[in-house]
Amino acid sequence: MRRRFAASFTFRAVSLILSMLIIAAIFNSVLADAIPLLNRSAAENGMVRVRLDSIGKPGVYNLTTTGAYTAGGVSIPGGSSVIVRANGGSFTMTVGGTSRDMGASFWMARQSSGAGVKISQASAPGNVYPGDLRFYYSGGSAYVICRAYIEDYLLGVVGYEMSDSFPLEALKAQAITARTYAMKRISSGSDYDVKDTTADQVYKGTSSGANVKSAVQATTGMALMYNNAYCSVYYSSSNGGQTESNKNAWGGAALPYYRLQDDPYDLANPSATVRKATIYADFTRNTAAFQSLVSAKAGGVSRINAAETTSPKFSSPSKLYTQLRLDVTKTDGSSATVTLDLFGGAASALGISLSNLKNELFTVESTSGGFQLMARRYGHGVGLSQYGAQQMASIGYDYLNIMGFYFPGATLVKHSYTASLLNGSATAAADNANDATTASASNSITSNSIEAVVALSDPSSRLNLRQTPSPTAVVLAKIPNGSSIRVQSADKSGWLKASFGGATGYIMTQYVQYASDGATSLPNPSATPEAQPAAQTASQPNDSGQIVGMGIVTLESKTGNLNVRKTPSNSAQVLIKVPSGSQVEVYAISGGWAEIRYKGQYGYAASQYIKLNGAASSGGSTTASASSTGSPTSSGSISAAQNTLAAQVNTDSGEGNVYLRAKANKNATILDRVPHGSQVTVLGADGSWARVTYKGRTGYILSDYLVFN
Repeated sequence: MRRRFAASFTFRAVSLILSMLIIAAIFNSVLADAIPLLNRSAAENGMVRVRLDSIGKPGVYNLTTTGAYTAGGVSIPGGSSVIVRANGGSFTMTVGGTSRDMGASFWMARQSSGAGVKISQASAPGNVYPGDLRFYYSGGSAYVICRAYIEDYLLGVVGYEMSDSFPLEALKAQAITARTYAMKRISSGSDYDVKDTTADQVYKGTSSGANVKSAVQATTGMALMYNNAYCSVYYSSSNGGQTESNKNAWGGAALPYYRLQDDPYDLANPSATVRKATIYADFTRNTAAFQSLVSAKAGGVSRINAAETTSPKFSSPSKLYTQLRLDVTKTDGSSATVTLDLFGGAASALGISLSNLKNELFTVESTSGGFQLMARRYGHGVGLSQYGAQQMASIGYDYLNIMGFYFPGATLVKHSYTASLLNGSATAAADNANDATTASASNSITSNSIEAVVALSDPSSRLNLRQTPSPTAVVLAKIPNGSSIRVQSADKSGWLKASFGGATGYIMTQYVQYASDGATSLPNPSATPEAQPAAQTASQPNDSGQIVGMGIVTLESKTGNLNVRKTPSNSAQVLIKVPSGSQVEVYAISGGWAEIRYKGQYGYAASQYIKLNGAASSGGSTTASASSTGSPTSSGSISAAQNTLAAQVNTDSGEGNVYLRAKANKNATILDRVPHGSQVTVLGADGSWARVTYKGRTGYILSDYLVFN
């Protein structure tokens, strides 16, 4: 793969094209699917042993207890000052002015689960380490271990691996990743499980961050698993716009939940680390180090005409390019091609290297006076990108979507972890009771449940899992096409009771295929359904998850917002506010409510304020009269008409073009380039694409670039 930019390109044109590509990648790629969430009821040990290497080897440890401890038969009340000295292979402990020889190893054991210790020599001396402390010698050096409950431990990890100011959903993703990392490493065959440094995870005792606390509590017990074992999880600050595979990063076997894929979220985050340097077309304006590097290859050079990154280290689609190729004019007027190594060569000469890992992702852009070489990726790039998670959360994705994007194929399992004192008594457990309607980690619900697969005519659609067997019931989840589910029972009215991702509800029989012969012989429901479904009509929700049409929020006030609620009720929680004039995807209309999606968020809005385009179903008018109150009436449903809508192309930047493609696919043939401000006729919708006519040509434009008249 090669990327080439000639110096004749204008800076404005290239910047516009790149901006459009980034925007299109974020908002028009496949939706980040939520990771399945299952439950495991069996209790597991939740105590993790953290070696406090960040303290160093001070020789003296000054401690303050926040609860009662014992050590070597000595009772230590809460609020006590304790001094531990390491000297010559043994420890001395001083409490209340009395010193005792504690030998080469001893424990300070809590007497209650709420006890903790402050350590003056720690990097955060005001933080409490909520656990038992072990002082011991190994290999001639003194060490300290904190034995803490996993959920308490995470309160001292998440806020230091990811800022408390990050969005809550990103912090939840970090909490799950950090929990999985620690639980994978719990072992009885070593003195400790993890270190408190970047060698494992930074841990500084319990922090005071309110968002971190909320994130840890909201994800209590959740960890990533694959084939009934903890995943080997990794995370880094920024992947530079492409996730790396573990095999590329470190060798060995490729893990199935690490996919090399573009990450538009990391790339779009302005906080992600980027280093830039200018390569001037006028060769004499470049740094001495860069001039020397080029001249050593080509001799006298007067001008650089073109630049490209080339020679990827790994096979496609990897963007880890290793060389920079320059087309130059020499001082004698002849032309030449110069190839420079990026790592240890051009990047070093230009001062844009980010680390010694030699895994940065380099890109080159044309500028008004030459070229700009940029280096991205801070860290190994495998697994969760912290800046990518921040960006995903900021545009409306939740932690399940984030985990699903960065760990595809893994399963999120909610465990019941137990906390204990050193005497073996249990002190706490994750509130993880498993009820009869929740899937276990093995996906087994009942002895007579049956495996099935969601089968929809549109591969990009989702099947509604509803709370009761009714087409107007609350949607518990949207199940992607091809997903495996467990079916428990069937009734004669066309509904199945099924479970997916930790939720149990009802789906329509017609959208399910069974995984084995005889699977359609299911028991009847043990209880009468709460509501019998009425015959499906055009105005009822479309449970196949297919889009009814694209709609425009139409309010009397052009500066107003339409509330999108969690359930079809005026008293339900408001999930997001949609500005008047915005385009939304409409999935169903019933009882005065429209089930819609806007910027990745599903919910319900008053249908009278949504104007549909003309591609969904026959009959009816395109609008319903809006009442002054904004509440749906009992007859306020909308049907789409067969008419068309006029729209204007809007590139956000106010200039440039949008591609008109032959198919609803970003890789399809480009039929034309439609300038900003141009009028098009919208004929219908296809997912995130609009089918339009422009200057006699019919094709597809990404819907996010259209503003409806």
